[in-house]
Amino acid sequence: MNLYTPAGGLFGTHVTWADVEEDMQNAFDTDAYFGPNKCATNIGEGNLHNLEITVYEHLRKLPAGKIPLAKVYYARKFTESNPVKGYIIMEYLDNIKAVHIFENVPLDSIKQILHATAVLEALSLKFTQDEKDCFSEKPFTEIFGEFFRKDVSCSRIS
Repeated sequence: MNLYTPAGGLFGTHVTWADVEEDMQNAFDTDAYFGPNKCATNIGEGNLHNLEITVYEHLRKLPAGKIPLAKVYYARKFTESNPVKGYIIMEYLDNIKAVHIFENVPLDSIKQILHATAVLEALSLKFTQDEKDCFSEKPFTEIFGEFFRKDVSCSRIS
């Protein structure tokens, strides 16, 4: 069993509803279980999963309300002993609107963004060197490089 072999779990992964249900029961100290209307949404793939969890672990230490943040109920990293079942269970935020670069944004909204950015910058000073080493120094080529390959960008344009 390895991460790159399709499996019978959620979205062809090795993560099953039983895995998620067990972790939710532990996180909420309950015997409740998922009913027949349960659903999951795949919101992305990539190699940044463990780093995302590390950032959420740091954000959790901030005082409540310091910056707007979805609640993370449970997160499981990929590790040597858990090479194929990493996931994050978090609050669903409804009515989120993407703001395009060409749209006007009220001054109060800009202030909120700048405040949150300052909080995140200050928080980054508390990362250990090992945690900092997980961040890419060249995100456009290392993380998003596949999008910028000539054959991929040409096929998206035509």
